[in-house]
Amino acid sequence: MDTEKLLNLLTKLQYEEKTKITTHLNNLRDFFTQAQQGNNPNIGKNIDNKWEEISGICNNSLLNDLTVGESKYFEKIGGAKYFGHGLFYELNKVINSNQYNTPAIVAELSNFIKSRNDFNVTINQIVVDLKKLNIEPHFYVDEVYEIGVLIPCKHDYTNIQNIEKQLHNWNFILKTLNEITNNETTDIKVSRASTGSIELYFNQAVEVAESIGTIISKIGVIYLTINEIRKHRLALKKLKAPSSETDAIEKHEKELIDKEIDTTVENIIKPYVKEIEKGRKQELTTGLKKGMRFIARSIDNGIEIEIIPPELSAPEKVEEEDVDVIKREKEENLKKFEEKREKANLIKKSGNTIKEITGIGEGLLKMLTNGDDTLGEE
Repeated sequence: MDTEKLLNLLTKLQYEEKTKITTHLNNLRDFFTQAQQGNNPNIGKNIDNKWEEISGICNNSLLNDLTVGESKYFEKIGGAKYFGHGLFYELNKVINSNQYNTPAIVAELSNFIKSRNDFNVTINQIVVDLKKLNIEPHFYVDEVYEIGVLIPCKHDYTNIQNIEKQLHNWNFILKTLNEITNNETTDIKVSRASTGSIELYFNQAVEVAESIGTIISKIGVIYLTINEIRKHRLALKKLKAPSSETDAIEKHEKELIDKEIDTTVENIIKPYVKEIEKGRKQELTTGLKKGMRFIARSIDNGIEIEIIPPELSAPEKVEEEDVDVIKREKEENLKKFEEKREKANLIKKSGNTIKEITGIGEGLLKMLTNGDDTLGEE
């Protein structure tokens, strides 16, 4: 486990407590206690209002939108049930499983709140202790995004040759995207490598991160579409339909993949085509298509990819006493900040598409050609 990444997550959990969720949970438990005593005619309304308030906090939690790697850490430390959607699920379970049994609801809520408080005490102490050891949260600011490649420790993925191939191919893909988006085209450096598991991280510009997000998002759509088509094809096969029909559907699967990859790559290159050196467009297009196939096969083989956006610092607020020049400058900075934040959220959301296809099953894209190649080699 990467200690800096863990500290990042724990810091986010601490920030979440600023919503005063603990106070709201105590209030909810107290209202049910009053309902048990039966001396408050408005208690039902109080419970409904508090429940709606807690529901809003849970649904809007920043922890609902963690990256792939953060989500794994969140599950590992047992925190998912105490925040966001997980918290709402746990509360819902307590209330729905004890309908018309108010004392049981009060008892289970009390136990859950205590367990959650103990968890928060633990993470607060860990944050203090790690900082005493000079370990600080790890995040970038401004325009630096991290592309993470998380290689599972199973099958032969951890063979040196396969890790070498991952590094080689990601170097090829990221250099290709940097050239397309008019960024530096020097060899890519590994910015971090997580300890305890094979997790590689590459620092990249926003344009490259956006392109990787687009690729992952489209692969997710392809994956879900092929999964549905395959269900119907296997059902026809089970019903002993003519092989010509199932063969035609399988051919359609391959054509669909090829078409979606071609369209995605063209859309990525299109905004930058005027800046691309003459004669390079076709080479870059071909290279990126191969790169997208490699990413698709990597995901199909259980490798996960995450995009970690930078932490953006909010600009100074516009004050009434600001003179016009300063006011305009602050307003412009605020506008740029909002644009950066919106783009960062969109990129993170597109990268998180991979979570929607995890567990569907490996080998879904087995007919994908050239997906296992070493890129840049003919």
